[in-house]
Amino acid sequence: MSHYADSDLFIKLSKSEGDLILTRDQEDATKLQVGIDYAKEKGVIDKDYVPEKYITVDVLGKSPDEVSDEILGYLEAGDDGKGSVIVICGLSGTGKGTTVAKISQKLKENEGKDVVCWSNGNIFRSVTLLAATWCEQNGDGSFDAEKALTKENLADFINMLSFGKVRR
Repeated sequence: MSHYADSDLFIKLSKSEGDLILTRDQEDATKLQVGIDYAKEKGVIDKDYVPEKYITVDVLGKSPDEVSDEILGYLEAGDDGKGSVIVICGLSGTGKGTTVAKISQKLKENEGKDVVCWSNGNIFRSVTLLAATWCEQNGDGSFDAEKALTKENLADFINMLSFGKVRR
């Protein structure tokens, strides 16, 4: 990267790509919030639910090992022996998948823990496909969120999914 530090073309491209990523992430956040609000309205999510506060990890200039070690440090500080859930949020391309893989590897190899990883993108895409298919089969072929995304349908869609272990 330092090789391109003085390149006006690279700096311009970097800014443009960075701005596009930020715009796309903001669009995703807005769409996700609409979905959350809709789910609360329909009773799928408790309207009074308040998630725990996020812990911010600055990844700039850090390796995936350093980031995973920092996250595991938070995990060890709150270890009650019952297991943990880690939710990793971040901008596109910031290393979330790599970090999850490193955390998983370290917990398995160093501590002998059982680890389950789940990506929200996989489940959202699957449910979206099932909802779109439901609309095709039960309507005029257009997507009708009001009809497709009922509490009952969402429960049915989730029950259609199965999860297995993936060996890496």
